[in-house]
Amino acid sequence: LVFQGSSAALHVILQARLTIRPIAAGLVLGQAAQFILTISLLLTGSNTLTALVAPAVLNEVIHLCILLFVLGTKRTPRPKLEARRWASWAAEAIVISVGATCFAIQTRVGFFFVTEFHSLDDVGQLSVGLKFADLIAFFPAALLAPLLSVLVSVAPHDRVAFRMLMRNAISILALLAGALASTFITCGRGVVKW
Repeated sequence: LVFQGSSAALHVILQARLTIRPIAAGLVLGQAAQFILTISLLLTGSNTLTALVAPAVLNEVIHLCILLFVLGTKRTPRPKLEARRWASWAAEAIVISVGATCFAIQTRVGFFFVTEFHSLDDVGQLSVGLKFADLIAFFPAALLAPLLSVLVSVAPHDRVAFRMLMRNAISILALLAGALASTFITCGRGVVKW
C-alpha cells in the first residue's frame, strides 16, 4: 500500500507534466526484476507465499525509486507525515486492494481447473479466455485518466459541458461494452456452451 500509493501520486505529477516515459520505464524494469526474482526463488526451492511476496514488493520499490530519481532531477517532493490523511487514505486503499485481489482471483480461478482438463486444447482455450478477460480489464484503466481529466477541467465552471461530456463518456463506455460482449459471443461460440 505504501509503495504503490506513493507511485500513484508520482504518476499524477508526471502525467501533469506530460512525462510518461519514466512511468513506463519504471513499470518495465520493476516487472523484469519481479520476474527474475520470482524465477530464481522458484529454482532455489523457496516457494512459500511469504517468499513469493518479496518480488512484488521489489517491483514496487524499483518503480518508486525510478520515479523519485526522475522527479529528483526536476523538483524533489518533500514527504510530510499527516496521520489523519494517511489513515483515511489507508482505509480507502484497503477496500480497493481487497476489490483488486478479488478481481485477480476471479480472473485466475480457471487455473485451478487445469487438472480437470483432458487435453492441451482445453488449456489453450482457457488461456485465450483469460487473455480476453485481461483485455477487457485494461479498457477501464486506459479510459479513466483521459475521461476524468476532461471532466475535471470543466466540472467547476461549466455544468452544461460537464453533463454533455459525462453523457459522451457513458456512451463511449456503453459502446465499448457492447463491442466487447458481441466479440466475446462471436469468438466464444465454438468454446462456450450456450
